[in-house]
Amino acid sequence: MSRSNRFRLMLALSAILMASQISSPANAASVNYRMCLGEYERNCQAHDIYEYCYYDVQAWANAHCGSSVIQNYSTYGGNKCGYSHYMIVCDNPKAASPSAFRKPPE
Repeated sequence: MSRSNRFRLMLALSAILMASQISSPANAASVNYRMCLGEYERNCQAHDIYEYCYYDVQAWANAHCGSSVIQNYSTYGGNKCGYSHYMIVCDNPKAASPSAFRKPPE
């Protein structure tokens, strides 16, 4: 295959891929957030969002996502209430102020 034909083929494939991504309803915006609940943020594993003990994870997801799936992926004892980690798959995220997401300690 000549160089010019390979270029045309790559261009055609790129156009097809871009068109399928634009028109695909399954390509709606989706963001994953890792949330940690517990007494001390410093005792959490890697996370995007921290909340204190017994926080309502579903309420957070309802306030920040068009729809969501929540999965508890880690729980361990310690301090006042232990620590729980959740993955929140947030479809069609709603606009939020930057303070809604706390950056984990470095």
